Amino acid sequence: MSNPRRARCGAQCLRCYSFDNHLEDYARAQPVSPTQSECKVYSAYLGEVPVLCNRVSEDIVELVASVPGITPAQPNITVKCLDAVHHGLRVLDQDYPLRQLSALAATQVSLSKCKANSETIAALAPRRDTLNPDELKQLYDAYIYNGAVDAHFAAVLFLEFVHANFPGVNNIIPNAQLISVCNVPNYDNAFFSGKYMVYGNGDPRTRSYFPMVTLDTAGHELGHGLNHLMAQVVYQGPSGSLDEGYADIHGAMLEFFAYKKYPFLVGSADWLQGEDNGFKVKVLRNMQDPFLSDPPQPREYQGQYYENPHLRQDSGGVHQNCSIVNRAFYLDATARGLNAAYSDFCKAYKGLRYISTFTTWRDLLKKVSQNAPSVVAALDAVKLTATATNDWRV
Repeated sequence: MSNPRRARCGAQCLRCYSFDNHLEDYARAQPVSPTQSECKVYSAYLGEVPVLCNRVSEDIVELVASVPGITPAQPNITVKCLDAVHHGLRVLDQDYPLRQLSALAATQVSLSKCKANSETIAALAPRRDTLNPDELKQLYDAYIYNGAVDAHFAAVLFLEFVHANFPGVNNIIPNAQLISVCNVPNYDNAFFSGKYMVYGNGDPRTRSYFPMVTLDTAGHELGHGLNHLMAQVVYQGPSGSLDEGYADIHGAMLEFFAYKKYPFLVGSADWLQGEDNGFKVKVLRNMQDPFLSDPPQPREYQGQYYENPHLRQDSGGVHQNCSIVNRAFYLDATARGLNAAYSDFCKAYKGLRYISTFTTWRDLLKKVSQNAPSVVAALDAVKLTATATNDWRV
C-alpha cells in the first residue's frame, strides 16, 4: 500500500465489523479437531520455534492446533493457518464467512524446506539492499513460505497471552476458532477482519516490507480485537488514535511475553514496531522516541508532527497521533514495570466512551492508577498535563 502510516491497520480493520451481524456465521462454523503434537519448525523471523501442529509425516506438518479453553467450561480454540493463493482467497476484496474458511485445509509445510529457507534468509537478509533480482526473489520466497509458521505460532501464543492477562476471555471473537490467512501477494499490510487475520507478503515492487507475520504485527492487529472487547470507540480523531496506540501496546506486550516464555527465539523484545520485517522502512514506530518512527510521529500532545484530528487524512491522524499513547505507556512501563502499567492502561481503556479524547483518557488513567507518580510523569512528558485541554470537537 502507498501510505506507510497504514501499514499496521487495513481497510477491513475490526472497526468496520459488527459481531452482532454475524452471530449466525459463528454459530454455524465448526472447529476442526486435529491430532496435534509440538514440533520444532524453522520460521521466517524467530528461528526454530515450538509449533503446535498436526504431524502428517516425518517431514510434513499441518499448521492447525487446538488451544485449551481458559477454563474447563470454555471450549478449546482451533487455530489454523490458510494459504490465500492455494485456496484462491481474495481477502482484500471479499469478506469470507468462518464456516467457509473452517472447511478449508490448513497450510502444510515441509520441515526440511523450512530449515533450508532459514539458511537462505540468514545468508541473504543482511545483504538485502544489494541483492540482484534473482536473489531478492529467492529471499522473498523463503520469507513467504516460512512466514506461515510465524503466523501460526503467533496466533497460538496470542491466545496464551490473552488467557494470562484477561480473566474470563476465551477468544477475541465469540467462536472457538482463530484463523490466519497468509500469502496475500503484493500487500504491504496486515489486518484483523473481526473474524480472522490476514497477512500480506509485502510488495517486492515497493520494497517497504517483507511478509507482515512478525510478533509485533500479529499482536497489534489481534490487539484491535482486544480493544473492541474492552470498549467500542469510533475510529476517528483521538478515539482512533487511542485504538491504534493500544494496539501498539498489545503488540509490544506480546513480544515481551514471547521472549520471556521462549528466550531462545531469534531477536529480542523491544519498543519498536515493524523493524523485524522492514525493508526500506526500517522502523515503522518507535515507542521510546516517536521522532525516529517512519514517518516521524509526535512525542507530545499538540507538539511537532501532531496531526489535526479534524482532517480527513488518516481519519484524523489515528495512526500519526497514536504515539502519544504508546510513548506514555513506554515511560510508565519502564518506570514501574510492564505488568503494573499494562493492567492500569487496560483498565483506563475499559472506561472509554464511543467518542473519547486524549484528555478524558488522561483522567481515566490517573483515576485507575490512583495518580501513580510514574503515570503522572508519563502523562506530563507527553504534554497531557493537568491543564491540557481537549482539541477535539464533534
